[in-house]
Amino acid sequence: MTYKDRNINCDNYPWLVRVLSKPHHEIENDPGVWDRIGALIDYELSNEISASNTAWGSGTLPTE
Repeated sequence: MTYKDRNINCDNYPWLVRVLSKPHHEIENDPGVWDRIGALIDYELSNEISASNTAWGSGTLPTE
């Protein structure tokens, strides 16, 4: 990812940290990244819930 054309607010970090590792903190503070992470978590959880409901509905318990 690049933030050359986008300004990400990293004011939650001290200035020295922002200067020395700016790309790392930009990605941590990018709302788009967090939206994507949330969507992936929701997707995985919905798959787990669907699999669990299918197993319970079939009368068998899931094994792990």
